[in-house]
Amino acid sequence: MLNPTNIDSDDREWIAQSWETIAREHLRLSTEKPAWLARAAITQLSISTPYIRRPFETDDDHLPYRERIKPFNFLLAAHIAPGGFPLRADKSRFLLVAGYQRDPRRWVKLRWRDVHSKDVYRATTDRQRRVYDPSLALIETYEAALREFRLHPEAKSLCDGLPVDEDHRNSTGVLTRRAAFIPRGLIENISKESNELQQTPGLTQDEGEVVQVYRDRSDVPFDRYRVLLRAIPKRDLVSLTGLGERTIEMTRRGRSTPTRENQKRLLRAIITYLSCHPAPRFETVEQLDPLGIADEIRARALVVDRQLPVTEAALEKARVAVATWYEEALIAAIGTLSP
Repeated sequence: MLNPTNIDSDDREWIAQSWETIAREHLRLSTEKPAWLARAAITQLSISTPYIRRPFETDDDHLPYRERIKPFNFLLAAHIAPGGFPLRADKSRFLLVAGYQRDPRRWVKLRWRDVHSKDVYRATTDRQRRVYDPSLALIETYEAALREFRLHPEAKSLCDGLPVDEDHRNSTGVLTRRAAFIPRGLIENISKESNELQQTPGLTQDEGEVVQVYRDRSDVPFDRYRVLLRAIPKRDLVSLTGLGERTIEMTRRGRSTPTRENQKRLLRAIITYLSCHPAPRFETVEQLDPLGIADEIRARALVVDRQLPVTEAALEKARVAVATWYEEALIAAIGTLSP
């Protein structure tokens, strides 16, 4: 976001004031809030494509060249507050922009335009005024943005002593690094237009506007990860995925192939579980499914011995073979999760 006191200044004192406000409120100390907290939270947006400039084309035809909004100049982009979309606006495709204005006090008085529909809107930071005029766009203030930032989840870190799925609002103090795994089945190649997500954080309602996904045919088949599902308690998989027990059991046994969306859910559950538990071993699977493993050992012993009753020696030999297969399969599956 732009400097709310002077957007042309390199002074970062407002950032220090923001952190001081957060710290004092957390410690329940008296806080003198900066006056600029009530101002509209605005981001600088580069006119990097003709599409972003299109709302101004009609007006520019009647303006002298020096007053026109030109490619590679800057616009102001507004952050819409929760419940602040104007009446009849398409919430999935809505981005308010305005001509560059250096005076923060004049931002809400500008003529704002939606990039997609090219419609013109008035804006306010006063929620009460918005109630009486739903055609207004309610813009988020720096105070609201600061409040959200204070409680935002930190994707790369964890708070010591809290489980991985604990509410992030309870995380305070110095955080530790979160163990990260990325299954190759979840890696997607995307186009460079996705950089716009970083250029305009919080402004893009529909990620599909700027991201083109290219599928990689060399993705690791989901079957590779079934053995890891066998090494995770069913109740944890149900809790982490929201899927039913029967669906999970059928998937673990290889009796059904989940949809791509459910595959992603299951892979994320594996990542979450492995982030806070030791790497699974054959004994882990056997403890969770003793009857299933016993059946596998007996079936292998029958293949090797080809006689009934199965001898203890054949069962012991089969157990070693089954254990070896599971250990290798678990290692191979975890190996496809890039730390």
